[in-house]
Amino acid sequence: MLDKIKNAINPTNFQEDLENSKSTLEKFGVKIFKGDKVIWLVFVILCVISLVEIFSATSTIV
Repeated sequence: MLDKIKNAINPTNFQEDLENSKSTLEKFGVKIFKGDKVIWLVFVILCVISLVEIFSATSTIV
């Protein structure tokens, strides 16, 4: 039982898990955002503009 606890808080295991999750996140990001980078950039810019307009509209209501 104590061996399992020691292995769970072992820093080398934590580092290995972090490296594995990083590669998994990178793979996920590549899968989701594959395609034309310009289209994604335009999409993000339009989302930011929409958020700014929503917050400015709600600030004039209050």
